[in-house]
Amino acid sequence: MQTCSKCGERNRLEKHHFLPKCHFGKKNNGHVILLCHSCHIKAEVIIASVESYVGNKPFGTRYQL
Repeated sequence: MQTCSKCGERNRLEKHHFLPKCHFGKKNNGHVILLCHSCHIKAEVIIASVESYVGNKPFGTRYQL
């Protein structure tokens, strides 16, 4: 049986692209994990925070802190 990759929940599973599609453009399942709805929302909030900090630049861009 499939479960959430983060918490083990078995209900309301959703696909999450841990490498954002906007950076890679590929529609394969090589960078997809299953997360429950709650963990998926948390993951999206973290990604949005990071992207607002780095300006949604493509993967591999070097950042000056």
